[in-house]
Formats: sequence, C-alpha cells, structure tokens
Amino acid sequence: MISIVINLFVTLTVLITLILTNKTAEKANGNILLGVSLPRFELQNSEVQKIVQKYHKSYTLAGFVFILLMFPLLIISKYTSISILYILAWCCLLFFVNSLIQKRYFSILYTVKKENKWYVGEKHILSIDTEVSRLKGKMPASPFWFIQAFIISLIPILLLLHKQEYHLSSWIFPMCSIISVVIGFLAYRIVTKERVITYSENTEINLALNQIYRHQWSKCWILQAHIGTILYTLMFFLVQCNVLDLFVMMVLLGISTCLTYAPILSAYYTVRDERHNLLLFTSEEVYTDEDQYWATGNYKNPTDKRVWVENRLGYGVTVNMASTFGRLTNIVLAIVVLGIIALAKFVMPLDFGTVEFEMKNHTAYISAPMYRDSFSIDAMKAVVQIDQLPKMNKRNGGDSDRFYVGRFNVQGYGDCSVYVHRNISPYLVITLSDRIIIINGDAPEKTNEIYSLLKE
Repeated sequence: MISIVINLFVTLTVLITLILTNKTAEKANGNILLGVSLPRFELQNSEVQKIVQKYHKSYTLAGFVFILLMFPLLIISKYTSISILYILAWCCLLFFVNSLIQKRYFSILYTVKKENKWYVGEKHILSIDTEVSRLKGKMPASPFWFIQAFIISLIPILLLLHKQEYHLSSWIFPMCSIISVVIGFLAYRIVTKERVITYSENTEINLALNQIYRHQWSKCWILQAHIGTILYTLMFFLVQCNVLDLFVMMVLLGISTCLTYAPILSAYYTVRDERHNLLLFTSEEVYTDEDQYWATGNYKNPTDKRVWVENRLGYGVTVNMASTFGRLTNIVLAIVVLGIIALAKFVMPLDFGTVEFEMKNHTAYISAPMYRDSFSIDAMKAVVQIDQLPKMNKRNGGDSDRFYVGRFNVQGYGDCSVYVHRNISPYLVITLSDRIIIINGDAPEKTNEIYSLLKE
C-alpha cells in the first residue's frame, strides 16, 4: 500500500508541477505569450487568443490522459523494479508530449507573428555598461551565508568519521547534503556573474532591474542550499535513531518540495512585478526579439554567453542549452536516465528472486536477492522458529513488498543479517558465535526443511 502511495505521489507531483508551470504561458509575461514576443497591443488579438485557448485545451487533455496512465501503478507497485521502469517511461513520455505541445503552439503563434510582421525589436540581445552596474550594484546576498550551510552539511560527515562508520548506505544522506550546498553555490556564482541586460534606455532603471534580479536569485540559491542540507542532515539523524520509515520520509519530501518551490516562486514574482512596475514609468522600454532561440521549447542561443536566462514558459530561470553548461546538462540527464535503469536492474531480484539455502561440507550457504552469505555449522549455537517477525529497521540492504534482505536492527535481537520472504511464516532465528541470522523459505514447507537440516 505504501509503495502505491509513493508512486502515485511522485507521478502526480511531476504532472501537476509541469502542467501548472507551463500553463503560466497562457498569460502574458510583459509582452511574451506562449514563449513568443508580441507587441503589447496585439496580446488580446482574437486570432492570438484562439491559439491560447487551443493550447489550454491541449494541456487539459494531456493531463487527463497521463492521469489514466497512472492507474497501472495500482497493479505493478508491488514490483519495485517494474514500477521504477514504468515511472521512468511515464516521465519521459510526459516530457516528450509537453515538448510537442510547446513546439506546436509556439510555431503556430510565431507563424502568425511573421505573417503580420509583429516584430518588436532587434534580433539580438542589447547590453549596458556592465562595469558601471557591477561597481555600483551591491545587490547579491553575501556568499558567506554558504559557510553556515556548509558547516551544517559537515556535521554528519564528522560524526561518521568519529564512529568509523564506512558503510555506503550511511554516507548517502551526508553526501547529498554536501552536494546540495555545492549546487546552490554554483548556481549563486552563475547568477551573480552573469552580464546584465538592457530593459530600458534609462540607465538608472536598467541598474535597478539588474540589482533586483541578482539580489532575489542570489537569496533563492542560498535558501535552496540551506533547505537541502538541513533536510538531508535531518534524514541522516532519523536513520541513526532508527525512526526514518517510509511515512516520515514522505512527509519530509512533501515539506521539502513546498520549501524548495517557495524561494523560486518568490524570486520569480518579485523580479517580474518590479520590472513591470518600473517599466510603466518609462517610454523608453527596449524589447528584444529572440523568438528564434526558443523554437525548441528551450533557450538555445550560441551567441549569448549567459548560462541562465529568464524562462519564457513557466517560472524562474532556464539554462541556455547552447552554453557549455547546457550541453553538460544534457549529458547529466542521460546519465541520470541510465542510472535509473541500472537501479531498476539492481533491485529486480527483490521482485522476482528467492531465498535459497544449501549445506555443503558442514557449511551453510545462503543465496538471497542482492546478497550471498555463509556460516560454519560449528559456529551455530541455537536455531529456533518464530511465527512473527519482530519490528525491525534497515541499516543497509533491501526492503521491498516481498523481501527483507541485508543488515537490520531487530527488536529483541539487535543487529542481524536478515534474508526473509515477507508474510510467509515461520521464520528461523539462527544464533551464531558472532551474529544472528534470520531466514525463511518461499513456503512454510521450505522453511521447515531448512530447520530440519540445521537440527541434524
């Protein structure tokens, strides 16, 4: 049941976020509509509004179709590997359809614009005196705030080094904490070092708008770094205290999702509103017509040295895909997709494997999904049958709807090696001279057979 809730939560969050983000293109952002720059007096043109209505209907239909495509998760969620592959395919298809809708209606509106010759400026980006802006503008938030986030991220690492704990699973959250700070700092550097853009022929207004942009987005990335490092540090300590179950993790992920979007939305709306307000007081507003660089739904301008630009479709900023960072982004996305596929293959034994037990030359061999184990019969002190599994918390290993495999902290037994099919009693508790193993077979008869072999 929990796996169903998690899978539906992930897919529904992705779907709602994508649709709501791209539906913002239906309302004019300055003189931009559906990613196309238009003269302000043509934004309410009847032909333009018909295109916007069709765009709205397309997203509504796409949303309904992808909600229907979520229903198979109700059946396959008990298979973790299949669920991972299905959600990956679902997300890839969703982003592909999203791209098709964006490209289609951008192309339709852009064609109308060209036919009516609705050009609003020169087809290049205009710049102002960047040296004047950088000297006078102390708009970015201080980078020293990252020191605080970095110190927080070091706490779990120092604790693990002190305890001499080197299990890979123990280091996942601390490394994610460090990575979140590094990503936030890199994003901060990109925002604060970008060249400035001309919005008006009035230099003072240009300086003010660029100050607002840098100040808001630098604060955003500082907050993102703190949110990430605090979240992962909290998860680390919950794991150490054996209280991080799936429900708690879902609650934390839900809270972190809201906290992550809050700074982005705040920066986006503040910058947008201040720009609109300032430009209302000048008749010297400068438009830039860059539509041809948005034809793919992403910004791709090889002549623009900026890494990030304000997004025309949705909130926040987007990457210039023609930049080196943009090309690296594509490589990283490809690696992530391959990594997810590899993860699905890695956990597939948890869905379709079984626990096997064999005895050879007075040695017991255990073959379980993702694990191999063995012990000498001479080291066995006792073996007992139990009808119910005690409460346990995973230290490292696999935890699926079908199996518990790996190292678990088991109530009443402490640290144990566990290789069991869930919900198939009885279970065998094997006490060795140096550890405890809990095991069973894929059927009660198989468990009884193992028990007989061990008692001989």
